[in-house]
Amino acid sequence: MYDELQKMLKGLSHDELTKLLDNTAIITDSLGQELIKKAAGPNSPIAIDELDDISNGQRDEVLHRLYELEALGIFESAFINHKGGMTKQFAVTEFGRNTVLTSR
Repeated sequence: MYDELQKMLKGLSHDELTKLLDNTAIITDSLGQELIKKAAGPNSPIAIDELDDISNGQRDEVLHRLYELEALGIFESAFINHKGGMTKQFAVTEFGRNTVLTSR
């Protein structure tokens, strides 16, 4: 398996390798994993107004990461009626669910 991975990585340009590593970090660091596991868990989907209990309440960082994960296909989002108003919620995609299962 190591040989296959090495062959794949050697086939990437410098820019492609940089992008791959950056995107991998977005998914696999502690914040990314926490968000994916939360969204894939019983409390799925995550509404924006439910973010304060994640990452010690660093709401802006968490919200930014949700949008990064959405751009990578881990989440999909939609506006919903919530507590008498509109809010955005993020649900994990099948790809995101598979990412969680693979990273365990």
